[in-house]
Amino acid sequence: MTAVSRPPTDDRGQGQAGVVDQVARSVDGTVSEHPWIERLARIGWYAKGLVYLLMGVAAWTVAHHPSTSGQTASPQGALQRVSQTPGGRALLAVLGAGLVLYAVWRLLSVAAMRGRTGRDHLNRVGYTLSGLFYAGLAVTALRSAVRHSTPRDTNTIERLSRRLMANGAGRVVLIVAGVVVLAVGVFFVVKAVTGRYTDNLAGVSDDEGANRGHARLLWWLGLVGWTARGIVTGLVGWFVLRAAWTYDPAEAHGFDGALRQSADTDLGRILVTVVAVGLMVYGLYCVFSAGRRTIAQQGSGLAGRS
Repeated sequence: MTAVSRPPTDDRGQGQAGVVDQVARSVDGTVSEHPWIERLARIGWYAKGLVYLLMGVAAWTVAHHPSTSGQTASPQGALQRVSQTPGGRALLAVLGAGLVLYAVWRLLSVAAMRGRTGRDHLNRVGYTLSGLFYAGLAVTALRSAVRHSTPRDTNTIERLSRRLMANGAGRVVLIVAGVVVLAVGVFFVVKAVTGRYTDNLAGVSDDEGANRGHARLLWWLGLVGWTARGIVTGLVGWFVLRAAWTYDPAEAHGFDGALRQSADTDLGRILVTVVAVGLMVYGLYCVFSAGRRTIAQQGSGLAGRS
């Protein structure tokens, strides 16, 4: 009798998949047994919403009072604004704790993911980077609260650009980085237009007409908010590309610099005004959507980076 040959199996790939599924099951089980973990981590969405609300207010000031604006339209600038209010130290500590919870939510979402497609892996990368960014922002807020200091907002992008452009290869890296950031901005806009941001919201359809009440409100908030995020992210990518093209690192800007540079013209001022409103709307979207989010759903692989 002739033995039937079997195609070779990728044992290592199956082993990795088994580990991923095991970790996801462990996270799901832990969250199911201790629902307070999810409820506590969900508070992080309120903290993120406040950051974007303050960014939007600062962007509005940049558009309409650029010469008198001492506010920075960036996440770090939002912390500065909080620190300058009465009781700012205590508020910074509370905001920092909330941002820690958001970072925890993001990392738990990564651990809960089961999918193994290219899109799933991109989601893991996006969630991880998001978690690390907000963890860093939380550290800045808590450190400022403890030290009675004002959070600093240095142009990190400009500093990195200056270092990269010190050699020829660095310019290529900067071009690639600009293209990636610009692509992320385009992705955010596409996500808004196609309604994909509803994938991680329980009871909200990507079809606007199928939603009612609170779900319909979230659909519109998400559309406007994600579009604004896409525009401001795309502006950052554009200025990074321009810095590489002109060999001038001073042309590379973060959120605040990109908005200020854009507001130099009448048309740009209108664009920054629209972005400012959109960022405030995105902040409201984060706050109002918190109750419809679950760690298991966000780890399902259906969600893009939020």
